[in-house]
Amino acid sequence: MAFTLSDEQELIQRTVRELAEKEIGPRAKEADLEERFPRDNVAAIAALGLLGVTLSPEEGGAGADTVALALACEELAAECATTGTFVAITNAWLSVPLAKHATESVRAEWLPRILQGEALGTYGLHEDSVGSDPFRIRTSARPHETPEDPTNDAAPATLSGTKDLTFLVGEADLTLVVARRLGGTTERRVDIYAVPGARDGVQWGSDESKIGLRGYPAGPLYLTNVQVGPEDLVGAPGQAPEIVRRATQLASIGTSACAVGLSRAALEASVEFANQREQFGHTIANYQAIQHYIADMRIRTDAARNLVLAAAARLDQDGEASVAVEEANAAAFDAARHVTKLAIRTHGGAGFMRDLPVERFARDVRALSAFGRSPDVSKTIVGVQTLEA
Repeated sequence: MAFTLSDEQELIQRTVRELAEKEIGPRAKEADLEERFPRDNVAAIAALGLLGVTLSPEEGGAGADTVALALACEELAAECATTGTFVAITNAWLSVPLAKHATESVRAEWLPRILQGEALGTYGLHEDSVGSDPFRIRTSARPHETPEDPTNDAAPATLSGTKDLTFLVGEADLTLVVARRLGGTTERRVDIYAVPGARDGVQWGSDESKIGLRGYPAGPLYLTNVQVGPEDLVGAPGQAPEIVRRATQLASIGTSACAVGLSRAALEASVEFANQREQFGHTIANYQAIQHYIADMRIRTDAARNLVLAAAARLDQDGEASVAVEEANAAAFDAARHVTKLAIRTHGGAGFMRDLPVERFARDVRALSAFGRSPDVSKTIVGVQTLEA
């Protein structure tokens, strides 16, 4: 059964699709080949409010819901997965945390610029051999001792550490850095700090060359004695794990929707190719093997989309949708990997050529599954919770 959209959600879907087809798609191949972030896309998507989809108009956002965010990410990723991923990450890891948890000074300085596309933001969480577990990270915030209270939780601190996988490396103007607070009154306290890229001690590594999402820069962030104060704290002291958990859920909705967009694009390209390519006097659409490929691609794409939209709706209604989000994530990426593989098979030898986009779809979905929540992690979470129910 298809997920039923509201009139507002359908309008957002149509509007973003029109933008994606006219302005975003034509730049996708160039961004991939040149491994360059499509900065020209940012102003266009910001003008539609897509960098703050779920924020209220008073906060500078579009005043829509998580379902609308999923729809927007699917439409954008169907034309350019880099742009769809950028929207998913910006909403989950920048716009919402800044609007809901940043201090007034940081929010006033950065949120409008992020939402309007004037500044780019990212987050620093992932560390080598630790992954994205906030309780195991090694990046530290060492507080400056104050004579009147050496364990002052609000004391300025010095940030040091390395984030091995940070998006928009070399491009981001602001990074929300997750760090372990040393000393103080709370053991294993983890905080988030808003760190401008121009601050002393912030250094970017080089953009790593990737199999897919080649237009989305990713690489290390080095923090060496970076000074932060209480005004840079995002959330209450020790609130980082909860903020990270919620950001991860919202980001998973967005990146899962991007995977659906890649599946849909691969399906549409395969249908067009099958109806044009002739062999032995017939288009290949007349052959049962191709028909079965197309059927399998459509079934998996539609099923994944419904799970993603249902999880987004659950998040809107309940504010919590852990299992539903993990189910959607696993289904969307499993589907996208399979669908893009069948798309290449449908195209035959042409599917391996860069003249056609299907090989890019296959590469992008594999990179996207590495950048977002791993489908295998999602399956573990769903399996454990199902067995314990």
